[in-house]
Amino acid sequence: ETIQLSKLSKYLLQDQVSSIIFTFVLIFISVMVVFKSVYFAAHSLIPLAFGILMNFTIMSIAGIPLDIATILISSIVMGIGIDDSIHFLLTYKNSLKAGLSCQDAVIRTYSHASRPIFFTTLSMVLGFLIFLLSTFRPIYYFGLLIAISMVNCTFASLFILPSFLMFTDKLRKRHKNVEKEQ
Repeated sequence: ETIQLSKLSKYLLQDQVSSIIFTFVLIFISVMVVFKSVYFAAHSLIPLAFGILMNFTIMSIAGIPLDIATILISSIVMGIGIDDSIHFLLTYKNSLKAGLSCQDAVIRTYSHASRPIFFTTLSMVLGFLIFLLSTFRPIYYFGLLIAISMVNCTFASLFILPSFLMFTDKLRKRHKNVEKEQ
């Protein structure tokens, strides 16, 4: 029985890694097609990567096992979490098209998109927290970890993603200035 559990854990881990990679690739391609930009597609993955990394960190710290129920969390959270990224990036891109600077576009995006992102996440988190009433531990962990991961994705969409957008904008401006000088 111990050998079979060991083999099962090995297969679960392999499936989890391949599932995450495959989902990242599909999301990247989908966002690239929608936005017609590799730049925005790459930025859309930042909140997802943060949410997934935090998920596994919390599981490790809390000693939550990787089992059949918890293996599903990453792909589900990525599917739900990309909504926040796309919502933020779409509003940001439209603000840039309106002629705003990067910093002004981020401020405008906050004023237009932060409330819908926050309340959508809040309603879904509350829905998944219902699983905390379960006495079956895998279902309990499933609801808890999805709720926490969604909060992490939203946090990353509202705070980390804008920081990356402003940082890469400064890098792009600096690169253009260097090219002009040469």
